[in-house]
Amino acid sequence: MKRFLFILIIIIPLSLSLKSQSYNSYFNQFEIKGHYGITIPHHEQMKYLINSNVGILELNYSIKTDGSKPWHHTWRFPEMGVGYILGGLGNINVFGFSQSAFWFFGVPIVETDNFLFKYRLGGGIAFLSDKYDYRSNYYNVAIGSHLNAHLHFSLLCDYKPFDIPLYLTGGFAYNHFSNGAVETPNLGLNQVSVTMGVKYLYSLYNYSLPKNQSQYMYNSELELSAYYAAATKENSTY
Repeated sequence: MKRFLFILIIIIPLSLSLKSQSYNSYFNQFEIKGHYGITIPHHEQMKYLINSNVGILELNYSIKTDGSKPWHHTWRFPEMGVGYILGGLGNINVFGFSQSAFWFFGVPIVETDNFLFKYRLGGGIAFLSDKYDYRSNYYNVAIGSHLNAHLHFSLLCDYKPFDIPLYLTGGFAYNHFSNGAVETPNLGLNQVSVTMGVKYLYSLYNYSLPKNQSQYMYNSELELSAYYAAATKENSTY
């Protein structure tokens, strides 16, 4: 899991190049959302450190795919985007607050002209304001560095109540922060939250749900891929 976090960081720059197709470049989505939730005390040492719930602000920009590529149909016309979050971590005096820039990929589960149920997967790089220090912050056994990997998962519903491209959006979100034990201690931080906000779809044209084409098939020829990953780990700090 910890090695995967740093593999993710290597992949992120490649994933941020969002290619606009000839049609969907007009379908730009802007979101602002608020979160309210908790930091999960997943280790015994953390039960006494978490003393408050967390509030999070989230800003997103994404592009809605239009069906001009075969993979759009395979993934049911997904969205690709980038986001920014700013929020608390459960104890402002020990953990401080978090900021993160991340990419995400959203896949519809159910979609109609005015309703969308989807999931999002994403990841990025987070800056956490307070880290472990053996003199001034020795209670912080969760985070050993300011820079950390950020993993994101959410289940969301978008609903358009009026005949304008403004959607109400809400759901459940999970965020994980860790540095992969590059610097210890590194128990990591896990958050679950309820989220609500609004989404505006900016377009020169009225958006309509593309029709899935069953004839889109992938080439059955054999494909070979090679991957390389490296990781490092600090043995102990305390």
